[in-house]
Amino acid sequence: MCAREVETTEVETSKISHEAAIPPTGAEIQDVLFDLIVEPGISRPAMPWYTEEIETPAASDKRKNLSILVLRLTVDCLTYLFAVRFAYWLRFESAFMIRSFPPESALKFNQVFSGMLLALPVLIFFLQVYGMYVTRVRIRTLDKVPKIAGAVTGFVITLLVIMFLLNSSSGFRGYIIIFWACCILLIFLGRMLLQVGYSVMGRADVVERNTLLVGSGQVGKALALKLARHPECGLRPVGFIDDNPLIERFNEPEIRNLQVLGGLADICRVIDANNVEKVIVGFSNDSHESMLELISVCNNAGVEVSVLPRLFEVITDEVEVREIGGISMVPVRTKNISGVQNALKTVEDYTLCLIGLAIFWPVCLAIISFKRFLVLMMCSAWMAMSVAWPSVPPSG
Repeated sequence: MCAREVETTEVETSKISHEAAIPPTGAEIQDVLFDLIVEPGISRPAMPWYTEEIETPAASDKRKNLSILVLRLTVDCLTYLFAVRFAYWLRFESAFMIRSFPPESALKFNQVFSGMLLALPVLIFFLQVYGMYVTRVRIRTLDKVPKIAGAVTGFVITLLVIMFLLNSSSGFRGYIIIFWACCILLIFLGRMLLQVGYSVMGRADVVERNTLLVGSGQVGKALALKLARHPECGLRPVGFIDDNPLIERFNEPEIRNLQVLGGLADICRVIDANNVEKVIVGFSNDSHESMLELISVCNNAGVEVSVLPRLFEVITDEVEVREIGGISMVPVRTKNISGVQNALKTVEDYTLCLIGLAIFWPVCLAIISFKRFLVLMMCSAWMAMSVAWPSVPPSG
């Protein structure tokens, strides 16, 4: 080794030792802890005091899946315990409820809390059955209400059956009815706050799956942009496959790194190389038979396949597939909100309006009061000036 290389090595070694001796600041520690808890899959800057391990995408997805599950379980447990306490207050401590519906027997909170705490795993089981802990699919806001209501209802029915078999007091059964309504409302609000928190931080509340798009045209480009701009959908585009690609380079910042990874014959290699978990078959110039063979290969490889329908602009999410002689048909219908969804939408709109009025009403009242104050001050000043300098009538 020459003298110049030895000198360069010594300088770099001393520089690294000096950087390692610098203690981390509070902001650096907070950033790393935030990344580890909320979004463990994102890349972190290299720091002298933090040794970063290179993770595979699968390991990163597992850690993100675990963090999402932990956060959801934490929110559900906290809202459940708060519902236990709030329902107890309504049933046994609220003066209005005691006068209107006097309890048959008074129960101590420690007795109620211990029994409901032992029953918490049963509620977690019902929430799991209703898909509230699925991290690969995003559940829309209105769809959470029937799932949570179904899980809590099943939980309450199980508790009532157990209390009937144990011949428990009727006062506890009356408490359960109030707890049922409180639990549905509070778990829903907790999940809403968790989702809002993810949205404010720009994070996805689902684990994104590597998604391969078939067809590199205008429709494929639009679909890739949609998926890249909406990570809450849980689909991360990794590239395209097309034998005759219409577009090979993309100028949009969100999909600039995407490219055509091969043709239809390379589907197995592309799936293995990019850890593809979902394939979306879009519009391509390839033949109908090659598309059917592609879907068959993906199914055999255990990869989920979705087909983008033609005339997708007029097809809503309320899809009903009908079959006529072995040929599937999709009826085209307008998007109508009716029944329970219409009632829930109305309740949501009025609730948000009332919350907005409650927040901004003091501000509006302050503005109105300030305007009145300015008008009174101006009138007082004008009257004072009129008294101090009375108008002199013209002589003559």
